[in-house]
Amino acid sequence: MPDAEPDVPEAVQMRSLIPNFCNHQLNRTENLAVLFTMSLPTTYQALVQSERHKALSLEERPLLEPGPGSAVLRVESTAVLSYQRDIYNGTRNYPYPTPMVPGFYAIARVIALGPDAVSLNPGELVYFDGFIRARDEPSVAILSGLSDVGNPKAQKLMAGEWRDSTFAQYVKAPLENCFALDEARLCGPLADGGLAYSIDQLAWLGMPLVGYGGLRSIGLQAGETVIIAPATGGFGAAAALVAAAMGARVIAMGRNKDSLSRLESMSPHIHTALISGDHDAEIKELARFGAADALLDLSPPAAAQSTFLRSGIKSLRKGGRISLMVSETLCVHSKAL
Repeated sequence: MPDAEPDVPEAVQMRSLIPNFCNHQLNRTENLAVLFTMSLPTTYQALVQSERHKALSLEERPLLEPGPGSAVLRVESTAVLSYQRDIYNGTRNYPYPTPMVPGFYAIARVIALGPDAVSLNPGELVYFDGFIRARDEPSVAILSGLSDVGNPKAQKLMAGEWRDSTFAQYVKAPLENCFALDEARLCGPLADGGLAYSIDQLAWLGMPLVGYGGLRSIGLQAGETVIIAPATGGFGAAAALVAAAMGARVIAMGRNKDSLSRLESMSPHIHTALISGDHDAEIKELARFGAADALLDLSPPAAAQSTFLRSGIKSLRKGGRISLMVSETLCVHSKAL
């Protein structure tokens, strides 16, 4: 899923298509519920790809209805990955069904809930996580609006309830993929103790969460040294910032010297090493920092033959940990190491 550098997502706003309730100063959940009940349209607009590799078209659809285990969300802001065009035009041969509403993750607002929802409320701001797992077999997962990963069970998961994603005014989502956000804290004014983030800024959440998952999977601890490569794309740079915030010393690898310099300036815990394509030179560069405790690989498909993964592995201490979050199947031969 990670892309080649640079990889900065474009925030795409659906607000031009929908009524905007973001500025209503409502403090009580029941008031929000009344507002959304009175304001719901009977139809909504969505961008649809009717056939693979064809252009997207705008369609009018009947408003979605939630069932057990689901919520209907109004999309406030979603993100376009820098390589998403290549998925839908066939440059990247990602498997997915059509017709389909593309998308991925989003900041959204709950407008309707299934009968078994006990925590979320209408009007509540949520982060919609586009990594959807099968409830009866969590190892089966899809990327909402992007891919069913070619697995027959995942194909079934994506072909039904969760076929359509966030390039629309509304999206139907599993309850477990809707994470409530403290809107007053995140978006409130600084004078009132808020952090003054905009809705579009919150849509960046999907980037650091990818790297955080990889770092958490290898148990990164404060004080450890982690190599992140490549680290100048959107996912890699976000992972470097997350690792630094977790208290680790970060060795960020990349080809773009200017991007590395900008990343290094963001935290005293981030150091940089150049990806040169010369394995011996990369080993020497990494040796300046001593043996690393962990390695997070965020390779895009274009980097399948790159040297930095082998360089990073050989720079780990004995017992070092590796998280491979690569975009394509990768074979690492022991003889090559």
